[in-house]
Formats: sequence, C-alpha cells, structure tokens
Amino acid sequence: MGRHSALGARRSALLGLASLIACTAPAAAQLRPNPLFADGAVLQRGVPVPVWGTGARSGERVAVSLGAQRVSATAAADGRWTARLAPLAAGGPYALVIAGERDTVRVRDVMAGEVWVAGGQSNMGLTLERAAGGDTVLPRSADSLLRVFLVGRDTADTALAAVRRGRWARADSAALRNFSAVAYFFARDLRRAMPGVAVGVIGSYWGGTGAAPWASRAALERVPALRGMLLRADSVRVDPSRSPPRAQSGGPGGAARNPQHPGVLHNAMIAPLQPYAIRGAIWYQGEANAGRADEYRTLFPTMIADWRAGWGQGDFPFLFVQLPNYLPDTVETLRARWAQLRAAQLHASRVVPNAAMVVTVDLGEPHNLHPTRKDVVGARLALAARAVAYGERNVEYAGPRYESMAARGDSVLLAFTHRGGGLRLAPADSVTGFEVAGADGVWAPARAALRGDRVLVWSPAVRAPKVVRYGWLDNPPVTLTSAEGLPASPFRTDDGK
Repeated sequence: MGRHSALGARRSALLGLASLIACTAPAAAQLRPNPLFADGAVLQRGVPVPVWGTGARSGERVAVSLGAQRVSATAAADGRWTARLAPLAAGGPYALVIAGERDTVRVRDVMAGEVWVAGGQSNMGLTLERAAGGDTVLPRSADSLLRVFLVGRDTADTALAAVRRGRWARADSAALRNFSAVAYFFARDLRRAMPGVAVGVIGSYWGGTGAAPWASRAALERVPALRGMLLRADSVRVDPSRSPPRAQSGGPGGAARNPQHPGVLHNAMIAPLQPYAIRGAIWYQGEANAGRADEYRTLFPTMIADWRAGWGQGDFPFLFVQLPNYLPDTVETLRARWAQLRAAQLHASRVVPNAAMVVTVDLGEPHNLHPTRKDVVGARLALAARAVAYGERNVEYAGPRYESMAARGDSVLLAFTHRGGGLRLAPADSVTGFEVAGADGVWAPARAALRGDRVLVWSPAVRAPKVVRYGWLDNPPVTLTSAEGLPASPFRTDDGK
C-alpha cells in the first residue's frame, strides 16, 4: 500500500470514528412543552394560565406568546421552565409560540374557553360507544369547539413531569368513540349553555380503582385516620400473593405496579396535569371503596383537598356523582355497602367547600354495575356546574336533601333543602323507602305524607320514633323527588358524622 493510500485509509477510519461518536453522543436539548400544550388545546379563560415544560439550558430565557401577549421565564438548572399568561377572554383560534435561544415550538389551533378534568373509575370510563343512545349521538357529535384529551392509563412511584400518552382532539365520532360518555355529555351540555365558548375536557380515569391511588402518598400520610389503609396497601405490595388481580405493567422499565396502590395513579395521571389552568373537576367513583365507607369519609375529602393543593387554584369546583342503585336488594340490612358509601358521599358534599353531588339512585340497573344512561348523569353534572361554578341562580341541580327533623309524638316531620319547585311523593298508599326506629334501634317500615314543604313520617309499629332513614338499601325505591324530577339523596337522620 502506498503512502497516499495509507493516509486515505487512516482518514476514513478517523471519519468513521467521528461519525460513531456523533451518533452515540446525546442530542442537544430541545424545548419540550408539557403535552397539554399541543395543537387543538383549550386554555382556561379568566384566570392566569401557566405554560411550562422542560428541555431548556440552565438560565435560558424562554418566551411564550399568544395573541398580543408575550411573557418569559428563566429555566432552572434541570431545564424546567414555567411562564404565566395573563387571564384570557374566550376566543381563538390562536397560535401559542414558545421560543428559547436555540429553537421554537409553535402550537396551532389553540382556544380559550372552559377546561374541566374528568376522573374516576369505570362508570366515568364507560365510553360513548357503549352508552345508551351512543350509536345515535356519535354520528352527530362533531364540534370544533368541544375538545378532549384522554390521558393514557399509567402508574408511577414518583410524580411524573408529563403524561406519557395523551393528545388533544376535536370532538367527532372517531375521537369520542372511546372517550367517557359522562364527560362528553357534560361538555356537550355546557357548550349548549355557553354558545360560542370552547369547552375542553381532560379525561383521566381507570376502571376498578379506589380513591387512594388518585391522591398523593404525601397527602395520605399526613392523615392519621388513613394510616391503617396505607399499612394494608404496603403489606400487599410486599407480599405479591395478596395483590388483587388488576396489577398492570407500567412506568420505567415496565416494572409491575398495582394501580390500586396509594399514590401511583396520582403520580402518573394527575400530577403531570398540574398546574394546567382549569375551571373544575367532575368525578364518578366509589364502587371500589364500597365496604369501607367509614374510611371513605376521610379518604375522599383528603383526595379532593390534595388535588386542589396541587393545582394551586384554591377551592375550585369539584362535582361528583353519588353511586346509583345496584343489586337486586329487597332485604334491609345495616351492611348495605352501597347505601353506606352513598352516605359517605353525602357527608363529603356537606363538609367539602365548593363541592356538589348529583344523585343517580334512579338511574342504576340492579344487575349491571355499569348503567348506561350516562346522558342524564352528564346533564345533572352540567346543571351542577352552571349552579356552582358559573353562579346561575335559577338552576337547580339536586333533588331534596335532608336538613333537619322534629319529633312529634308518634311521628317525625322532616325538612329539606333543594326543594326546587316543591316536593313530590309517591301516593300515600304506596310510599316505600322510609323507615323509623325508636329508642330500641329496631327499624320498621314507615308511611310518609307531604305537609307543605316538609314530609311527615310515621309507623304504627313505632310509638315514639327517634330516627328516620330513607333509601337505605343498595337498590332502594325512589319515592321522594323535586317537582323537576330530581331524586332525593338517601339519608339517615342520625348520621352526624
């Protein structure tokens, strides 16, 4: 080989080595907005709007512009950055431009409107395709001002910076077929109530899950009453043989994680959404916690408070669905698990500020854990939003709620809030669902009659009634409603918890 050939071979080897090094060296960091800031996004109007992401160099200035607004942020040492837009009026479409010193990200078709988070388990997750009337609704569902973002099911041991799966989509049959029916009907009704205003719904739900996975571990650990629950959960994690059969793979390395474990869904499916500006949240869950209603009285309000703390928007509206009727239950039992869970939910509606509960005890199906009339559930949640979140005073979203009682010898007079246009009771000769007990605590079926805007309850079997309950079955009859047809929540007058 000649001298020039040897030099050429050496040069080729060096170039090959350089190419190999270039291929294996890490690529330069690039701006990565949180996946929520993507084409088709809806930003919450009327409040400051955080815009955040990663991928900047330490100390790099990141400029964010939308319409006439331009704000900036300085990246932290780990490359994270957060800028805040001033409150927006409803409108769009806008281009959201995020520019660093080296690269620029352009997000198109962005609207300013109303944003809600939809969470829970399988009744929130029941898809529009499977809901009653879904086959009729889907072909007519196209709406460029209704957008959905479905968070992929995921678990994590620590809070993620961004969801690993999810994107915005305009409402149409393809986007909605596998999206929550309850969330869609809720958003559709809000759109009808606010013409011209975009509505975005972020769906983050997982069938079969309890409330504990949706709260952060740190929040749960701060509550002494929940320590027993955490110990139970940790013992299952240490001994896989005691784990329920819902364990799934997820997270870094595909490590097996039980989606029932406290905190893991919050880490992967809620924390990455925070602090995206929202109007509020809707929630449909509780079936998985039936049987531990006393625990749920503390757990559920703790979860709500944890979400609110993470979002940093104060006590935003939190609207939730009380469990429907279920099971062919005809025998009274103090162990009625769904009845007790409903009572825990009613308790939450009383103690959690700026929360609202919609009653669905008339919409269940005795032999179907997943009743399909999700259009009515969504409609009632939308009424609750209009009343609680948007301050419409002429909107009634709830049926009668027990307020107080007055014993009158052999009868009891019950007072209610949320009377709407007046109370309605099934004919006196067929009224069921009410029971009374005396000092001995023995329950007896009772009769009921309207006395103006109150209900009189009595039983020939109890001479001096001390306590009343209504609808205290897993699948109770529905006999007390408002004039608008909204059912009363089941209750016990001695439930002072």
